[in-house]
Amino acid sequence: MGSVQTTSASRYAPPRAKLGVFIACAASAGVLAALIEAALLPSSAGGVLLRCAIVSGAAAILGLPQWALVFLATRRIDATRVSSAWEAATSRTADDRGPVLWFHAAALSLLVGVAGLTTVTVWITLRLRRVDEDPFVALLTVVFVIVAAVAAAVVTVAGSRWLPALLGKLDARVRLPIPGGVPGFMLYAFVPVALFTAWIIVNFRHDLGTLTLVFIAVPFVALEWLSWLLLFRRSMSRRARHVALVSWFVAVLTALHLFPSVEGARRLVKGGFVFPASVRALQDLTDVDRDGFSHKLAGGDCAPWDRARNPNATEIFGNDVDEDCDGDAPQAASKDADGGRLLYGKVPADQVRRYNIVWIVVDALRADAVGFTDYRDKPKLKGRSATPYLDELAKESWVFDNAYSQSSMTMLSMPSMFAGRWPGKMTWRSHTDRPNVVDEETLIAEQLKEAGYRTGKVASGYLVGRLPGQFQGQDEVLNYWFRGKRSPWYKLASRVAVALGVDFLKQDPDFPLSETPFFLTLYTDGPHNQYIVHPDSGFKVGKSRRSRYQGEVADTDQMLKFLLEYLRYQDEGSLWENTIVIVSADHGEEFKEHGNINHARTCHEESVHVPLLVRIPGMEPRHIDTPVALVDVVPTLLDFVGLEPPRDDLDGQSLAIPALEPEALDPHRPIFCTTTSVKASFGDFLRRSVRRDGLVFMTDLRNSEELFFDSKGDLSEQKNLIQDAARAAEVKKLREELSRTLTGNIAKLSFF
Repeated sequence: MGSVQTTSASRYAPPRAKLGVFIACAASAGVLAALIEAALLPSSAGGVLLRCAIVSGAAAILGLPQWALVFLATRRIDATRVSSAWEAATSRTADDRGPVLWFHAAALSLLVGVAGLTTVTVWITLRLRRVDEDPFVALLTVVFVIVAAVAAAVVTVAGSRWLPALLGKLDARVRLPIPGGVPGFMLYAFVPVALFTAWIIVNFRHDLGTLTLVFIAVPFVALEWLSWLLLFRRSMSRRARHVALVSWFVAVLTALHLFPSVEGARRLVKGGFVFPASVRALQDLTDVDRDGFSHKLAGGDCAPWDRARNPNATEIFGNDVDEDCDGDAPQAASKDADGGRLLYGKVPADQVRRYNIVWIVVDALRADAVGFTDYRDKPKLKGRSATPYLDELAKESWVFDNAYSQSSMTMLSMPSMFAGRWPGKMTWRSHTDRPNVVDEETLIAEQLKEAGYRTGKVASGYLVGRLPGQFQGQDEVLNYWFRGKRSPWYKLASRVAVALGVDFLKQDPDFPLSETPFFLTLYTDGPHNQYIVHPDSGFKVGKSRRSRYQGEVADTDQMLKFLLEYLRYQDEGSLWENTIVIVSADHGEEFKEHGNINHARTCHEESVHVPLLVRIPGMEPRHIDTPVALVDVVPTLLDFVGLEPPRDDLDGQSLAIPALEPEALDPHRPIFCTTTSVKASFGDFLRRSVRRDGLVFMTDLRNSEELFFDSKGDLSEQKNLIQDAARAAEVKKLREELSRTLTGNIAKLSFF
């Protein structure tokens, strides 16, 4: 190798990277980018010139760090003699095959090292998914990735020293190719790095979170060095170099323009984590209408030429204009804005009394995970139901086979169903970076407590600590995390929750059960991931995620049997005959039907179709296939206990209507869903949907993505019909209907 490096060094004189060239090329690329943008968004000639000046000036600023990076990289490459070795390896006139063998050895070692790094990263990521402590997971991820990267570097260096001897025998027979020129760069550098980076981003962006940006930046900085080494430092004409530089800066500006739309990046910019001074300066430069907001770099301005429209503007309902740039232009709200009527008072008079109420909420329980729902395309569970007890309870209950949650995330779903209102219409506040309802929102426990009920809620420490808003009106809050610790109690979640529920139901001298009505809300996160195997449940569990999930459902079913049978035999059964029992979920669970696992990301069928069982003493059991929502539970309870709704704009309607007088229903009633991101690793989104007449329209207000499905023939929602011109009128109507239910403030809040 020494002779090779001497020969290369003697004939090689590195050119100087001139700062002026970089700034000029950057400004030229800025003009080009501005002209392209002007062509896409036509404006006046003056607007085009102004835009060219602003963008080219901003681009020219990028010339300085670009030049500095290339200059430093070049000097570092010269110091390590990599450039001279590369020159020797790519020379087509030299007789020495040593450099060629060195190159292939280094490339092969790098491939092995990167493959090892990827394997370790994937292995660690998949296992860390099971840990629910975000800071700890992030720290472990960083540590293990750094260790794996160091190991990959060691493998690369070692391989480049020891492999040439082995490759020499192969070269004697096959004659390994010389890796020179642009084709060699594409084959050996750009394509492998691009494919590897794309694969990492596509498959692990949710797990890597902000580390995704590292996986983007590091490979492409390395490519920049290789580009300079391969293209700019060889015998190229000055014109070719300038063309290459302009192309590079066009790519940089394109990335700069698209950066805010990358998952998580918008939050990073808004939070000041990415070059805050530079971003603020560029935002000021691109604030054309001088309203304090830029339409670039996550500045938030949706109307760069209109000062009256910016994120601080006041929304005017009903004018079809998005004044505050939140992605929606809501129309004037009305009592029946969601297309349905608020129906109460249909319960027979002899059925109205001060019932006791037990409302059980099972986290992440899908409609097709229980045996008692008549669910289309229910998966085959080897002839066994995971819920034998609830199946029996269903025989004396109303079972709603098409019940839907209003969100796929607990923190929106539970408060909204306890209020009887769509999440998009409610007012929220941020507490511990999670959405909590404001005190002005009235929950069912508050109204029942005011009516003389003893109220209590069993919940996890997570809900108690981070989502306190949903405990309004509770006399007692029973936390089934021992001393505030999740571990190891998550393995016994359903057992401990039920034990606390029984404790609440015990005779209390101050609140005798026979005299004081009670309202018990029991939440259990047994089926929530992680899925723990319970050998004593008697349900055979396989190795798949879905099988372990069903095992959790079976365990929860057994525990609920203990609670409800305890209640059934109190006071020789008289207590049971005066108690309404509701079993529901807060949302469903995903098993990669649309590429995700767990929940809280979408409003698809698997995330929001949930079981709903309502047992009311004296009511004939029946299955009801009319689509209903969990926001309907509150008006149902108020209907049966004889209380008036706390406000005249509840969104739910009594379930007594579809059960007793289905002809009184609006057959076209829509059902809505809202979910938003509270973790950087999930990306930045605000997804909403409306379901009506077998049609499903979905949109993401952060990036304007739209989906449209006809679930009558596509229950799993796989065929997106949004581009079908014949369905445009249906899409428009659903879009307008959905926009009318975003009258709250959820779109204006940030949770990470």
